[in-house]
This record gives sequence, structure tokens and C-alpha cells, in this order.
Amino acid sequence: MDLDAAVELRERALDQLGLIPGPRAFALHDAVSRVVLTGGALASAARVDKAIERVGTGAAMSVGRAVHTARSHVTPIRQLFGLGVAVAGEADFRLAVRYPWRDQQLRPKYDELCDLANGEVDVDWTGPVVAQTGSTSWHRCRQRPVVIGSSIAHRHVTAGTVTAFVRHGGGDLEVLSCNHVLTLRGGSLKDPVLQPGPADSGNASHTIGHVAHVVPLEKRTVNFVDCAVAQLSTGVAANCRDLRGFGDLAGVVPPGWFGPAVDRVPVVKLGRTTGETRGKVTAFGLTQRVAYDGLGSFWFTDLVEIAGASRRRFSEAGDSGSLVFTPDGNLACGMLIAGADRKSYASKFATVLSQLGAELVTQGS
Repeated sequence: MDLDAAVELRERALDQLGLIPGPRAFALHDAVSRVVLTGGALASAARVDKAIERVGTGAAMSVGRAVHTARSHVTPIRQLFGLGVAVAGEADFRLAVRYPWRDQQLRPKYDELCDLANGEVDVDWTGPVVAQTGSTSWHRCRQRPVVIGSSIAHRHVTAGTVTAFVRHGGGDLEVLSCNHVLTLRGGSLKDPVLQPGPADSGNASHTIGHVAHVVPLEKRTVNFVDCAVAQLSTGVAANCRDLRGFGDLAGVVPPGWFGPAVDRVPVVKLGRTTGETRGKVTAFGLTQRVAYDGLGSFWFTDLVEIAGASRRRFSEAGDSGSLVFTPDGNLACGMLIAGADRKSYASKFATVLSQLGAELVTQGS
């Protein structure tokens, strides 16, 4: 099918099958958050209303009773799966269906999706999709000036990857990476950021700046990005454009780049753990659940799915924040936020800039 038909099909599937938790489900999750329901819940409106009535504010109930009540009225989070647009060939697309693992209880939903798509589905068992904080030579070492693709993290996080450099309204230079890399569980502004990250022997002497802007991760609605920036301290230099081995970062892919020809354009990323890896976009417009260590699970939408070339993983733990770009032209197209057994997931880079209200810096050193 063509791209427009695939996008419309994705929207109909999300709407008709109710695959994203709605406000009631998020409210239920909130009501029993202290009990930890493995990240979230999805159920019919009537069942969720009943659970909220029993578990919600003012109900005198033990923790054990709350767990029992919630599990009695919701479908476990493991039964949820991702939906998007899969690239099937030149100007040919399918409905992308991504399961976290094999489960026969998902069969009825799969059959329903096949009927809705007239059999034009691309199914993959990805394994759980998780945020990738955790090599290769320089990526894990102290870098001055700070460079794209090197290790970075909040002082109490392990390590992630420097995405790029941005400014807000012509202000001070800021370094970009994931929210879950630069902050501790949502964190606080002004928290110190280290390069390299603590997992790579970073300590207070490696502080390069402080958290300045954060796009919060929301559990009551879907997210588009996982990103934050740190303002560089006075005297800390940065190379804003060098993509080691590929030349200089030139900008951002134009609007409409994620279209009929996207499967023919290779992509590259530079990451703290796996360094330089190559791959291709296999799906986009994905609505997908991502699990975070210590934070639970969050829903994302409009994600890009990438498969590594030559059967190599495109990313591993510690690569969160990696810039995804086109080797022909050096244009940023994505920011890696998570990975699964065989696939990696990124937010569109233009969306990251839009959500931050920032502009990419490609000049200066």
C-alpha cells in the first residue's frame, strides 16, 4: 500500500482497537502507583472505572488488597504492543505490529489487525523495548572539547551518549542527550552533568555543565521525545560539528524525509557503547511502550525503528542519546532513546528540537 494509506490504517487501528491506554487507565496506574503494576494498565472503561472506584483516593485498602483489585480489573501490560508504518519496499508500506514477546493471548488482537489491514501487516517479535543507559576507544574517554558520540551522564546515572549541541534563542551553548541520561528520575535543574559518565570513571572533576532544560516524561499521555540539555560551564569547549570519520554535521533532514524513499537511505549513529554502527529505517510513526529502569514504562508515539546492517545490533546499553544521521550529507534524522533485541528506536530529530524550543548548532569548535 502507499504511504498515505498506511498512515491512515495505523490511525484506524489505534482508534478502533484501543491499543493505547486512555485517561482512565492512566488514572488507575496513578491510583496504584505505590504498588507498581509493572508499568501501566489497559482495560475497558467500565472495568477501569470500577477499579478506580475501589482503589482511588479515599479508599481504605491494604497494599495487598490494592494489588489484587487492580489485577482483577485490568489486562496485564505485557499484552500491549506497538503499531506504526513498516517499510516493505520502494514506495510500499505495511502496518507495523511489534510484540515485546510471543504470547498466545495476543492472537485475537493479531487476527483483528490482519483483518483490518487486509493481511498487509509486518510483524516482528522485538523483545522488550528498554531505555539504553549502561566499547570503543574514544567514546568512553574524557573528551575536551566535548564531542558528539562521547560518554555523558548525570552524576548518579551510569552513562549515555552526547547527541549534539543546541542553543535557546541565541543563548549559551548547551549539550543535548536523553532525559534519562542527564537527569535522575526527572531530576532537578542545575544538577551537575559529567563527561565521561560515572560508568566510565567520571567524577566531580569531570563536570562539564548543569541541567538547564528538560522535556518531562509523562505517564498520563503519550510522549514524543526523551530529551534534556545541560548548559556548558564557562571554559568547557565543545566541537559542535565533528562526526568522527564522516566529516561535519550539516543540519537536519528536510520535512517529508520519512516518506516513500526512506528505505533506500542508509543511516549511521555514533554511540558511547557500540561506536559507529550502520542500519536502515524499517518502520516509522510507531506508537510504542518503553521501559525505564527504576521509572516504570512510558508510551511514545511517532518513533522511528532502525535495524542494524549485517545482522549487527544498531545499539546497546549506553547508546541512549546517540545521534542518528545520513552518511550522505551528514543530516540529523533521529535521536536514539531505546532498543530491543534486534531493533533500535529513535525520536525524529526535528521533533526533539521543536519540543525543546531550541536550534541545532553546527558551527564553531
